[in-house]
Amino acid sequence: MIEISSTETYAQGWDQWPLGVRQLMAHAERYEWSVRTGFSRGQVPGQKTDSWVTRDMIGVWLDGYGHRAVAWWERNPDARFTAKKLDTGIKAGEIPSGLKWTSSATAIWQHGRQPGAPCYPYANLTEIREWLEFCGMVDAGFWDRARERVLAARAASAVKSRTQVTKQREHA
Repeated sequence: MIEISSTETYAQGWDQWPLGVRQLMAHAERYEWSVRTGFSRGQVPGQKTDSWVTRDMIGVWLDGYGHRAVAWWERNPDARFTAKKLDTGIKAGEIPSGLKWTSSATAIWQHGRQPGAPCYPYANLTEIREWLEFCGMVDAGFWDRARERVLAARAASAVKSRTQVTKQREHA
């Protein structure tokens, strides 16, 4: 059963929701999970201290077999083409990158919906699909692999960030 709730109407309509959202919902229903979705537009903390930015969010909540998972998508409804892009021209069908939906977060509760259940924010969408297929009954190796992948990505990101700072200092 799919239930859609919202604090604000999503003007584009259901068929314009991100493909990832629609695919995850269809996959969950195939394995008889209960699916709820929601759309909201609101202010979230910006990059600078005491700043706020508007964001659209779509959430997909998956319940079943005594387990729960959630995935969120986000976009910037105020995105615009850059001046450079406007100067070089816009091709038919192009949209500003901020208006594209991106998967922003996931979480899986390993042992059910009760308070205090361990939550794993490590799984990507592919891993959530696999978890759905196994009705939430995965082995400890599943969680270890997800955690290792995330930690490796964070380490690579930290190295990349340090490299960029070093290059900036060299050019200063």
